Amino acid sequence: MLGVISKISGPVIEAKNMLGVKLNEVVRVGNAKLVGEVIRINKDVATIQVYEETSGLKPGEPVYSTGMPLSVELGPGLLGSIYDGIQRPLDVVSAKHGAFVPRGVEEPALDRKKKWHFKPVVKNGTKVKEGQIIGTVKETETIEHRIIVPLGVNGTIKGLKEGDYTVEDTIAEVNGKKITLMQKWPVKKPRPCIEKLTPAEPLITGQRIVDFLFPIPKGGTASIPGPFGSGKCITGETPVLVNNELKPIREVFKYAEKKGKKLVENENETLIELETPLTIQTFDGKTIKESIATHVYRGHTDRLIEIKTRSGRWVKLTPAHKLLKIDSELRVVETPAERLKEGDFILAPRKLSLGDSYKELKVEFE
Repeated sequence: MLGVISKISGPVIEAKNMLGVKLNEVVRVGNAKLVGEVIRINKDVATIQVYEETSGLKPGEPVYSTGMPLSVELGPGLLGSIYDGIQRPLDVVSAKHGAFVPRGVEEPALDRKKKWHFKPVVKNGTKVKEGQIIGTVKETETIEHRIIVPLGVNGTIKGLKEGDYTVEDTIAEVNGKKITLMQKWPVKKPRPCIEKLTPAEPLITGQRIVDFLFPIPKGGTASIPGPFGSGKCITGETPVLVNNELKPIREVFKYAEKKGKKLVENENETLIELETPLTIQTFDGKTIKESIATHVYRGHTDRLIEIKTRSGRWVKLTPAHKLLKIDSELRVVETPAERLKEGDFILAPRKLSLGDSYKELKVEFE
């Protein structure tokens, strides 16, 4: 343990008694040991960006130091894996914990048990330097993974031998420094290179909105951001307020299929771009206000949760759909449906502003 939480503001927290912590150091936050990164230091107070849902965190909970910057594991096994933003292997997490990532879960990014066949390309006794290729691993049928001498390591190589190794096994030594198939690298430190080539060839995705408005070069970088809760996880019969009228979301989707353009369509999900945006009501963290929807999304889930209130309201949701819960300290907290329990208080609007018009909305109760 290093410090304690003193302030919480969404995904950003402040912790005191943090003398000795370093900027960009990874810390574990709270009793759940959520992953966070130190982004500011002021005397003994550290500001920490938490990379997981902070619901339920309280002032006074511990903050643990790791002494390491946010890093990724580089080595055989990266290809074919699916990771979240802090390199947790989602396929492994799903197999062990289900479809949703538990808070604070830790899993190694690269498989520690799988063995890879390593072939040296230099001989024992050869003088090598940082960045030099010393061997290869056949990672896929078409891709050869090249094993290089780590940064800052120079000297005579010994103990090099062809064979099957895990990513943690020692494959050689250079001046007493053990070399493995895997290396850890800080994410905010650029990888060294002799020359950085300027991307000159476009990556044709086949999506006109990307290729025309947001072209991506081969070898470049792109991201598609989206806020928490941007996918509405509700069933087809759920009524939604669209263009100031209550309609089942299934009808809205059918309308979109006729009037919109399908950007994605497969057995698991469908994404449609609307020809004419729809007027909807959204919550901005303070109030419910009018906004527009430009896309409609339908996805597959293996289970649903039914939420019923004492007043008779009910709704069926996916486990990940977030509702606004009032916690014991009267704070409004976005909470996934699967984490709600009997007796929790949730927020529901009594009155909505629909511009200058007045419209009676019929909502069924049990």
